[in-house]
Amino acid sequence: MVTPSGNDAASCRHANTALRDQKAATCGATGYSGDTYCVDCGKKIGTGSKTPATGNHSYGDWVVTKEATMDQPGEKERRCTVCGDMETAQLPKLDAPPCAHGKTELRGTKETTCSQDGYSGDLYCLDCGLLLRSGSSMDAIGNHAYGDWIIIREPTGSQTGQRSRECETCGLTEIEELPLCAHENRQLRDETAATCGTSGYSGDLYCTDCGDLVQEGTVTRATGLHSYSDWVDTEDGRSRSCQSCHHSQTVREEAPEGNRTVIVVVVLAAVLLGGVALIILLRKRHKA
Repeated sequence: MVTPSGNDAASCRHANTALRDQKAATCGATGYSGDTYCVDCGKKIGTGSKTPATGNHSYGDWVVTKEATMDQPGEKERRCTVCGDMETAQLPKLDAPPCAHGKTELRGTKETTCSQDGYSGDLYCLDCGLLLRSGSSMDAIGNHAYGDWIIIREPTGSQTGQRSRECETCGLTEIEELPLCAHENRQLRDETAATCGTSGYSGDLYCTDCGDLVQEGTVTRATGLHSYSDWVDTEDGRSRSCQSCHHSQTVREEAPEGNRTVIVVVVLAAVLLGGVALIILLRKRHKA
């Protein structure tokens, strides 16, 4: 804003004003109402005045500075929390022996938490009710003491997860989102090997972290290749069986060439002898 000067300042109507140098009066100090200035031209258009002290102190609790006895009076004091004014008073002589303050208790204690200040508490005598010692403020811890994370919802490939933990001091709960599962750890399930006569299955791929089906398997064709056992000799050859589908294979073996020649000679000799025997038998019958 441009401040008017010369004739312009003289012509300012001082429509906008503000108070400056205000000072509130307290219980023991005077105040000041503040000077009035024009906001537009900056001219001081009114002088403030002093305001008297309120005289109303805000005292704290009485604190005994000298215990009273049966021979001497005691003293106590209290201080204004605003201006620090000290007020003292006399404690009358005791009609009986002074209290030994043997039984005491703390009052007004407040536990310090992560975010809230605490208070050590004021010490009072239970026998006479006297405030023996004022407490003090204790700063907040500031750092939460969180426990272990607890999984609320496991993440999957399509939905984020959640986990939470609680501060063991103040009970504050922190919730954190877990990213989608990256399916880094996988396992093949329901895999079936193809055999010579039966089709197989490549298996489904699952994520072991979230349990999602990552990839479906496919059917694999039968191999057609039998897995035969060793040959076993039989009466007319030898045989073997497939260890997977139990398909059997048999081979009939022929006699060696030399053995066949012997067999032919034996057969011809038998036929010849049979013919000779038949001729002799016919001749005997003819003579008879």
